[in-house]
Amino acid sequence: MAITKPVWSAEQAGTTGTIAAAGTANTDIDLATNGWDVVVGLIDVTLGSSSGVTVRFFRSTDSGTSFSDESLAGGFTITADGVYPFDLYAEDYTRVSILNDDGANATGTITVNYQGRNWETV
Repeated sequence: MAITKPVWSAEQAGTTGTIAAAGTANTDIDLATNGWDVVVGLIDVTLGSSSGVTVRFFRSTDSGTSFSDESLAGGFTITADGVYPFDLYAEDYTRVSILNDDGANATGTITVNYQGRNWETV
C-alpha cells in the first residue's frame, strides 16, 4: 500500500545584510517551480540604529516579473531584535519584502531563511 508523506526541503537562504535608511530588501520564493505547497521561514532581525522594519508579503502571478500592489494578509512590524516566523500557503510565487521604517538609520543584519514542503508517495 502506498503511503503519501510530507517532505521538507533543505533550508534556503534569502536576504542577508543591512537595509539602508528607508530602503527595502526582498526575498523572492518560487513555490511552483519547486513543487511546494507551503513555505515556512524565519526572519532574524538585528535593528542596530533603526527604529523598526515592516515585513510584507506580495503575490506574483507571472513568475516574479511583477508583483501585486497590495500586501497579502500576514504582514507585520518589528520594533525589537529577535527571530520572527512566517508561513506562506497556496501561492505560486511570493516576495518577502522588508522595509526599513527608519528614514535616517540603516538596520543591523537582517537574515531571511526558509524551507518548502512537497509531498512524496512511497
